Amino acid sequence: MNSPLKLKSRLGGRLMNIKVTPVQLSFGTEPHVEDSSLSTDTMDVEVPMGVYVEVATLDDDPAICHLQPQEQFGREYKQDGVLLVNVFAPNPKGLAYLIDFYSYSTRASIEDPPCHIGYTYVLPNMFKPSEGN
Repeated sequence: MNSPLKLKSRLGGRLMNIKVTPVQLSFGTEPHVEDSSLSTDTMDVEVPMGVYVEVATLDDDPAICHLQPQEQFGREYKQDGVLLVNVFAPNPKGLAYLIDFYSYSTRASIEDPPCHIGYTYVLPNMFKPSEGN
């Protein structure tokens, strides 16, 4: 399988976490992004009302092959793996998605949080409609 992520060579071989945060689109006003995705503390963050994000890593480990609530720093992404993100939202057409990328420093200890290394947005006009074929 071809990897959809193209990382800088200095990040090659490192553990990578991906987090998807739904962002409510509001035209004509200042955009509001939930600060939780950029936080490095370990506090639990309240999920916006009516929006729920679950993730699963589709591989051979039955312990992680089912949907679970997304954690503060997302889910580990493996180079040849598939990361499934399921978002429940009352108005999905009014959402964009902030995708944050985290990686652990080579000098990090076990209790250190990952470093935020980048982000991108997925906007509604980037999706293609399908009938599920």
